[in-house]
Amino acid sequence: MTNVFGTGAWLFVLHKGLGVVLLVVVVARVLWRLTHPPPPMSETFPELERRMATTVHRFSTFLLIALVSVHVGEVLRHHLVLGDETLGRMWPQLGGPELPPDSETKPESRTKTEGVASPEGGAGGVGPS
Repeated sequence: MTNVFGTGAWLFVLHKGLGVVLLVVVVARVLWRLTHPPPPMSETFPELERRMATTVHRFSTFLLIALVSVHVGEVLRHHLVLGDETLGRMWPQLGGPELPPDSETKPESRTKTEGVASPEGGAGGVGPS
């Protein structure tokens, strides 16, 4: 994958894309469950298996909703409480920072050590020196 905006940007794009997909899937799953009751379990399953299946389904739905809620809550905290540009970076239409000029986005404009692990355990060219 081409690294257009700097070291690690492809991880951000991947995270954002997966987040949108997960949000759609979670919303669809919750809406489906609210409008369609689960089918009755077969009486051939032992009682313990039926309870475990119900518990796992409920817990996984809770985890998916919690994951989305935590992410939304953090974005709102960054935007409303901290007042930083996190929401704008995630959704540039809301006034995110300007993209760097072309000369800063080309791989040849970066140093050769940028993004390479240093012997001290840090990443060369990333973060404060």
